[in-house]
Amino acid sequence: MNYGALLRSKRTECGLLQEEVAKKMGVSQRTISSWETGRTIPDLDTYDKLSKIFGCTINELTGQGTDLSSLTVMDILVKLPDLDIEDLEEIQEHIERTICEKDKIRQLEKEKDEMKKRLAAYEAEIMRLKRGDK
Repeated sequence: MNYGALLRSKRTECGLLQEEVAKKMGVSQRTISSWETGRTIPDLDTYDKLSKIFGCTINELTGQGTDLSSLTVMDILVKLPDLDIEDLEEIQEHIERTICEKDKIRQLEKEKDEMKKRLAAYEAEIMRLKRGDK
């Protein structure tokens, strides 16, 4: 479940309307809606306030209750059939974002290496000009 869905779930579990949470938080109902739809993500202080309103931990609000680092591939494969389509779509989106980010990192590292080579060439040219070499 994504962050927004977790916030919405906790809010409805507490029997609160978006307007009520907004009033308690000192924000607009539109802001609450934006968090619940995932258009924006609350900062840590906001999560702290929300956790107090909902009577839960920040980890519960952010879905951090499970230590995924301890799961093996087999654990994940065994649990896949029990996941609903929303969870599977979220996993797919996360994988796609991660792949995209890694591709961007590789491209930026390549560009960085090329810039270092160009900078070294510029520095060599500057030194040559300072020495008066032709």
